[in-house]
Amino acid sequence: MGIGLLGLLDLSNKQDIIDKLLVLALYEEFTLYVIVAFSNYQNGNDLLFRIAQKVDGWGKIHAVERLEPTSDEIREWILRKGCANAVMNAYLGLECANKGNLIGALHQDTIDNELFEGISVIIDALLDEGPVAGISAYEHAEEALQRYLQIASEHIETITQFWRILNLQSWLISAQIANRDELLKICDDIINREVWRKMVLEILNNPDDKQFFYASHVASRLNMDVSELIFKAIKQNPVEHCVYISIVYKNPEYANELTKIYEEILPLDDMATGMGDFLFAESLAHEHNCLDFVLQELKNYPKMGEKLVQTALKSPVTRERNGACNVMEEWCKILNQNLQTVSPDLFSLLKEIADIEVNPDTKNIMKKLLNIN
Repeated sequence: MGIGLLGLLDLSNKQDIIDKLLVLALYEEFTLYVIVAFSNYQNGNDLLFRIAQKVDGWGKIHAVERLEPTSDEIREWILRKGCANAVMNAYLGLECANKGNLIGALHQDTIDNELFEGISVIIDALLDEGPVAGISAYEHAEEALQRYLQIASEHIETITQFWRILNLQSWLISAQIANRDELLKICDDIINREVWRKMVLEILNNPDDKQFFYASHVASRLNMDVSELIFKAIKQNPVEHCVYISIVYKNPEYANELTKIYEEILPLDDMATGMGDFLFAESLAHEHNCLDFVLQELKNYPKMGEKLVQTALKSPVTRERNGACNVMEEWCKILNQNLQTVSPDLFSLLKEIADIEVNPDTKNIMKKLLNIN
């Protein structure tokens, strides 16, 4: 309310107030309020530019959406750094393409590595039209994609940039644009370079590499079997790398070994704190997130990881209790047996939990599972 009141007046000459508002703007919950307040200030756009450069989530999205490209410095920053954010790049793809004059930048005689990276982020964001309009609303779409791929042929050097080329290829396959076939050929020429497979293996041999996520996805899209490398990475840091377990749990030996590891390293007693109706855990968030991923895979392996299923049933996070029920239901289907036969311990625990379950939908799932018996 205070920030809103300060926005009713032009306090451009009150540096002490501006300094305080700039500090408050760094907190994501206040960023939008400060931005709106500054819109009435004589130097509001300059202040907005200062904010946009220091925030990263929704605050950055709000800032860039309202930022006017009134100078070369602002336009250049929008192209280089304006699009990437901690929420979803797609929200700013079209904004940055228009405000940063993307098509003009693509026709420059020289493009340095930082500018190429910024342009690549914008192009990739334009292709993702899930949350907002993107490439379909961009006036220079066909010309921009053609010029971008021509530049990429010479500038592309990281696995993350290559991952974006794969995204563009996937988009082009079903795109309705005049130069689609020509663009697909350029993509193929880039994708068929042997250097990418070597780069994937180098990165996946180093689990601490910042591009590990992209390398794993590239490997999948290139049909490379890297399960052994992923398995080693998960063993090295089971919680941090749990997002990759779907790749290796297809192998029963890997699945069995990793399940035993998770049963040993996860603080199961501390995670099984009792009934609740929470979307996310209030503590041990990374560990609970890890348990979510493991539960999705255990449903394919009857009786494996019962300790983890028990923990999930006693978790305050509703999603995990649902996950545990899904696991037990799949086990019963695979073995063609009722739960009491599959696991007497889980059957007894489920009966106890069902009696005190606070989420109506989850309670119905539990009762249905118990009634099968």
